[in-house]
Amino acid sequence: MAGNVDPLHAAEAAAPEAVDITPAIEWIDSDDFAFCQPGESGRFEVKFMEMYGIQPEGTIEFFSGAPDYLEVTPDGKWTAKKEGQIPVGYTCTYSKETLEAFRKKFPGADLQSREEPSSILVSVSPICSVFRLYNPNSGEHVFTTDRNERKVLAALGWKAEQIAWNTRAENSTPVRRLYNPNTGDHHYTMDEREVQYLTSVGWNLDQTVLFSGGEKDVPVYRCYNPNAATGTHHFTTNETEYNYLVEAGWKPEGIAFYGTSSDRVSTLNPAEPKPADHD
Repeated sequence: MAGNVDPLHAAEAAAPEAVDITPAIEWIDSDDFAFCQPGESGRFEVKFMEMYGIQPEGTIEFFSGAPDYLEVTPDGKWTAKKEGQIPVGYTCTYSKETLEAFRKKFPGADLQSREEPSSILVSVSPICSVFRLYNPNSGEHVFTTDRNERKVLAALGWKAEQIAWNTRAENSTPVRRLYNPNTGDHHYTMDEREVQYLTSVGWNLDQTVLFSGGEKDVPVYRCYNPNAATGTHHFTTNETEYNYLVEAGWKPEGIAFYGTSSDRVSTLNPAEPKPADHD
């Protein structure tokens, strides 16, 4: 009949547009807690990701799936206690102003948000990350396992790059870090004769920040730039990067020491029930 509207289509036409505004968060320096050791502590630094041209604001609260292994406060402070892979959950709540901004952006729309908490997995183990930073002014790379040093250097203008490799102290050989106060250069070696020579010509023994894997697990290659005043040596587990630098004129020096494979991390998830024993 002319002028009649199908009730189903009429309902669909009248239904408001559904817009998904489920919060998404960005982890700042997520490498900082990729691996953490028992006794270490830190804080999750996160922020809401931009959505539909709006920068959301609100609260993000955290909780641990296994507090006896990894204690986490609602505001994101964490303390590692025992080895395992622990899920860390979090819930997000938008501010009143953010919700109003979404309503203004999508007038009359059905704003939908999934309510279930999201989670990440944090590994507590004897393994720790070796962070790599780059100084764009001197061309030097520095390597450290110290999270605080990484943050301080990044604040001073060093570029935080990827995790260089993983290391562990137990059953390992110390890798010495030395510092040249005249050039600002750093050097890494587990050769005590090289340590003695460099300190005799003015280098300072910095601190033991790395270890060489006793099982010769992941090779860390070393090459030398004869034309540079700083950043004269570079260390990498990436054989392609090593070969590229050698082709560009760096002198190959082979394997300097060894890192530890991340597959040696405990896969125990204490938040999951253990399978029942069978006779």
